[in-house]
Amino acid sequence: MDRMLVSSWYNLHSSVLSSYVQPPERRPGNAILASGKLVPVIDLGGHDRADIIRNILKSSQDYGFFQVINHEVSKDLVDATLNIFKEFHAMSADEKINESSKDPNGRCKLYTSSRRTTKDVAEYWKDTLSHQCQPSGEFMEYWPEKPVGYREVVGKYTQELRKLGLKILELLCEGLGLQPEYFCGGLSENPVVLSHYYPPCPEPSLTLGTSKHKDPNLITILLQEIGINALQVLKDGEWIGVEPVPNAFVVNIGIMLQELHQKRALLQAVHNLVSFAKH
Repeated sequence: MDRMLVSSWYNLHSSVLSSYVQPPERRPGNAILASGKLVPVIDLGGHDRADIIRNILKSSQDYGFFQVINHEVSKDLVDATLNIFKEFHAMSADEKINESSKDPNGRCKLYTSSRRTTKDVAEYWKDTLSHQCQPSGEFMEYWPEKPVGYREVVGKYTQELRKLGLKILELLCEGLGLQPEYFCGGLSENPVVLSHYYPPCPEPSLTLGTSKHKDPNLITILLQEIGINALQVLKDGEWIGVEPVPNAFVVNIGIMLQELHQKRALLQAVHNLVSFAKH
């Protein structure tokens, strides 16, 4: 596993290993980039609820993505969570593997590249920690104990993100003419937290952090690190960069949400993540 983790060897090479080189047609350097297009930013702290709902629906229909600000998740908690994830990925490979291998059913796991069972055309430039985060605290015993404070910080963070996710789903329900709790319960009771680490890459024009894809779930709430512009959304044949906004979350409409309510054409946007250069 040590040799497989990108974080354990990326700084030992001045070029990308051949297994990580994407075919020419998939390389980010050959993509058509949109100019002047931005993913909408929605202020959840506004006083006009109807206007917030309209903006969420329009953004979901036009882009399948939007960013939210004034979401009531404290900046201190967001910063602490980002730092604890950074500390985890900075640990030695042995420590990371040990801390993420406690669950006999594999619900808490560390992997590199992709979880796909079929081999892709090339590896992806990332490592990922993944585990379930039920509001009941079930399975927390399998979460990493290191870095110190991981369970406490990530536990608080996932509780706040669950509240935010349910709030966004309730606003969507209201806009779609559904009961507020339509997407609650069984449809949203098995949340998963993913911590992706994309190391600096010596040749980012040749690689990808993640292939183009759609998310299979209801919604994804993503925290981006300021200064790292990696997320891109495909719209009208062009890739739009999702610029990180301070203290904002990116919200992505998933396939399940669209399929559960096909009367309104919510867009499950194709997106990917590009690698970024060493500095």
